[in-house]
Parts: sequence; structure tokens; C-alpha cells
Amino acid sequence: MIGFGRFGQVVTQALQRGDVSVTILDADADRVRETKEFGSRIHFGDGTRREVLRAAGAEEADPTVICVDDADIAKDIVRLVGNKFSNAELPVRAYDRTAAIQLIHMGIDTPVRETFDSGPRLDGMALKAAGVSDEAAADVIADVRRRDEQRMQLQVQQTTDAGDDTLEAIKKIKPELI
Repeated sequence: MIGFGRFGQVVTQALQRGDVSVTILDADADRVRETKEFGSRIHFGDGTRREVLRAAGAEEADPTVICVDDADIAKDIVRLVGNKFSNAELPVRAYDRTAAIQLIHMGIDTPVRETFDSGPRLDGMALKAAGVSDEAAADVIADVRRRDEQRMQLQVQQTTDAGDDTLEAIKKIKPELI
């Protein structure tokens, strides 16, 4: 796992509970020092450097989970791991929607947008607090997810068709209501 901030820590808990051996790489020396107190296999290092990934065992890792919060660093790691450690599956955290679209263009099928799963969960709680029935709230949330997926597919297609201007087309994506 590359990145052990608030997001990576949650992911690691599930892996460890599932009896998956996890080696963690993080660029924050203080976080590494604090985490080692709990006996975790965590190493200090820059996940964008091939020699650091090799030393951490990335060539044998499957999957390599990318949990960094910087979209550009995540893309750098995807490029590096995809080119040098091609057998690894790459579950990747996407900072936001535009980062997710860029990752899809890089071959990541389903990047996990940082806030998208928690947003609909809070939506459901808010709908119920406003008196909407459980069934109606579930239907609304399912519709929001479906519409978001359709919009994502359309935006990926639109930016694919942009050719050499793909990055500029991605940058033009603005938040919109569905």
C-alpha cells in the first residue's frame, strides 16, 4: 500500500482484518514513526521512485493499493507501477472527479473517488431525517449513483474524443447537479 494517511489507514484495517499481509509505504516520516509503535510493516519512502518500490517488495505485491491524496503523485505511481510492475492490480484512490477521469484514461477501470461513497451515505441519512421513507431514500440514492455513473461515462467519452487536448478538456469539467 502506498499512502497511509486517513484514507489508507481505513483501507489497511480491512486488509488486515481479512488476513492479508500488508506492507505500507508512506512519505511522512512522523506518520511512519508513529505507526511503527503499533507493529505495522510500514516503511518511509517516496512511492514515485522505482528503487523505493522495489525495496518495499512492490514487484511481488498483488495488489498494489494507491491511497495517496495528491492526484499528480497518484498518476506518477500508476505510470511507474504499470510500466515496471505490470502484474500488479491497481486499486487507486482518486482525489476527485477529474482525477478519476484522468486515471480512467490511464487504464484504471474503477478509481475510487475520495468522497463519493460517503456523500450518498450522508444523503440517505439527511433524507431520512427529513422524513423520507427508507425505501424512497434508497431509491433516490440509487438514482443519484446511476446518474453519476452515466455522467462519468459521458465525460470520459468526451475527454477521449478531445485527442491532444484531453487534459484541457478534463480541466474544463465543472461541478453540476444531476
